[in-house]
Amino acid sequence: MRRLWRAHLRRACTVLTLLAAAAGSTPAAGAAGPTMARVRVSGTLLVAPAESAESAPSFAVRTDDGGLLVLASTDVAAEDQAGMRFTGAVSLPVGHQSAQAALDAAQRTLAPVRVLSARLSAAPAPAATASTHRWYAAAPSNFGALDQTDAALLDEIGQMATYWESQADGAIADIVPPTGIARYTATATSTAAGCGLTGSDFWAAVGEAAALFPAASFGGGDQLILLMPSSCVTGGVAGRGSVGGLSFGNGGYTIDRHSSSIFKQTLAHELGHNYGFGHARLGPCAPTCATEYGDYYSVMGAVVSGFPQPTALSTPYRMLQGITDAGEVETLLSADTATTYTRTLSGRSGGTGLRSVGFVDPSTGHTMYVDYRSGTGADSGTYYTTGAAASSFRKGVVVEEVTSSTGIALVPDGTTKALVAGESRSFAGGDVTLSVTAMSSASATVELTLPGLPAYPTPGTVSINGVARLGSTVTAGLSGQGPAPTAVGYQWLSAGTPIPGATAASFTPGPEQVGPPLSVAATVSAPGYAPATVTSSAVTVAPGTLTLTALPVVSGVARVGSPVTCEPPALARTPDGLALAVTWRRDGTPLPGATADTYLPVAADLAGSLACVVDVTAPGYTPVTATSDAVTVALGRLSTQRPTLAGTPRVGRVLRADPRTWTDGARLRFRWYADGTRVRGAHGRRLRLTAAMRGTRVRVRVVGALEGYARASRQSRRTPESASAGPVGAGP
Repeated sequence: MRRLWRAHLRRACTVLTLLAAAAGSTPAAGAAGPTMARVRVSGTLLVAPAESAESAPSFAVRTDDGGLLVLASTDVAAEDQAGMRFTGAVSLPVGHQSAQAALDAAQRTLAPVRVLSARLSAAPAPAATASTHRWYAAAPSNFGALDQTDAALLDEIGQMATYWESQADGAIADIVPPTGIARYTATATSTAAGCGLTGSDFWAAVGEAAALFPAASFGGGDQLILLMPSSCVTGGVAGRGSVGGLSFGNGGYTIDRHSSSIFKQTLAHELGHNYGFGHARLGPCAPTCATEYGDYYSVMGAVVSGFPQPTALSTPYRMLQGITDAGEVETLLSADTATTYTRTLSGRSGGTGLRSVGFVDPSTGHTMYVDYRSGTGADSGTYYTTGAAASSFRKGVVVEEVTSSTGIALVPDGTTKALVAGESRSFAGGDVTLSVTAMSSASATVELTLPGLPAYPTPGTVSINGVARLGSTVTAGLSGQGPAPTAVGYQWLSAGTPIPGATAASFTPGPEQVGPPLSVAATVSAPGYAPATVTSSAVTVAPGTLTLTALPVVSGVARVGSPVTCEPPALARTPDGLALAVTWRRDGTPLPGATADTYLPVAADLAGSLACVVDVTAPGYTPVTATSDAVTVALGRLSTQRPTLAGTPRVGRVLRADPRTWTDGARLRFRWYADGTRVRGAHGRRLRLTAAMRGTRVRVRVVGALEGYARASRQSRRTPESASAGPVGAGP
């Protein structure tokens, strides 16, 4: 877990073009070896950071089809470009197969491929929608035993699922933890090679394990937890995780060296990398930070043995993910005269109230956040809450800075990492002072004095770039600032009211932003000047478009008395709050009360054209109406049963016909036959046997009729041959 920080604050698209030194993509004439082809590839750049000074980061591309392509060269990109869009060409052996088949094989085998050219550009901001993750766990069976039972491991993994659900503040809808640990014989790495935790075989190790779960979408929101025994690596390497774009929607891969004293915090840390987080360092950072993992108040800092519980996510990380609540963070600005602000902060691990204040240090232009680490709630039992940590880390008010070059770092005051009641400090230029006037287990009261500064010479303007539409990302564009700002803070507003968590340069409007005017305020800062806030012109967020990929369909046989079902239309995507309202129509006219998914045609529908109409609505989207193809309603089919005869077949006796069960409402008529000859005048359910019927075999035919249905008839079995004696039989 070496330095990894993408320039989350960069405001322009970064483009890098790389060309391979060797031209051409096939071997020279007469050269041995497979036929090589230039194959185009596009996807997201992933990085497995270096874990020691002796090793280098490893890169891969998560292709647009969800596969994983390992890159052979480390010159393609830098660690801080994880999550960027990769478009380029690689060299692959094709032989007699197609280029796509060669690409599929490379993704299956995870053999490193040579990059011929590549273009890296900023990836679109992820949509602000809650995501669901499925976690999968695996462990080699040939590397030695883990030091806990599977049940204990799965319990701790489940605890970390609960942790990240809570820290994502609704951005993760659900995490489904594993119910078992898949064991397999590992061949892609070895204990001597570091089990994928060190060296260059990270991708091979996770790829081999990922193949155990063919239904998983590790290129989507699913995550792999590969457990390695503590004997794999000696020293400080505890885990390694892939890093993609900054989003709680990311899936990814982690390798975690299992030791019960560090496992939970290690797993939480590596999963944080999957979500795009870099390390929490210890300052001062000029130009590099004092310690790569030195912020022990952060889950993205170092793992401390014996304290496996991770801390609550600090304010800078919450700001980067855009998950801050209304009233959670207040930004304090310098004015033309010195100003002292007094604020009472709730603990950072709490869920309500003001939990942080932010400001820009005018001497450096760095954005700073002040949090109170109370040691309560989610932080209970963490390293900084113990007496052993009191000499260096303790409960109190901490300050973290955010810069595009060094990422997030704890800013100490000499050796003091946190202030307690009665203590004060100043910052690099001596222009800002921070004092803690009171502190309890629930809150801390701080005084922050910002110096008076001249006005920003030319604040410039900010505009909204892109189409303001539900689900479409828009971006704030700055122009005309002088001097160029060293830090920029953003706040998106709906009808002039700040949108909670919308503090990044890009914003994806949700349903609640459709209709009201949308604007963005940019606060620009530069050393020596008071920050200035400029606000864009407002735009109206247009409703989203519901795109149908298939019309509704009437399923079932369309005949009177036989139910048909309206199969819903298919949509390109299913937005939250989607609602479908069905109306049945005959010959284009709505049928009163026919609004269920299923409809039972009646006689009035006979020969008519029946269709279902579905009104599709979702909050923030323009409604659409979809109509199925019409079907013609045919005659229904009566439900019938074979009638039976009761009575003694003797002359002078009465036979009784039982029609049994027919469709409700059917009108039944009876026709009697003696040796196949119809008995005149016999139309009822009863027949008295006459002398003329002696020696004949009698049967009855029941004829049914009902409006809208085809006529139907059923006949009974015949009586025995003699009609002078014996019971009614069931002869042929």
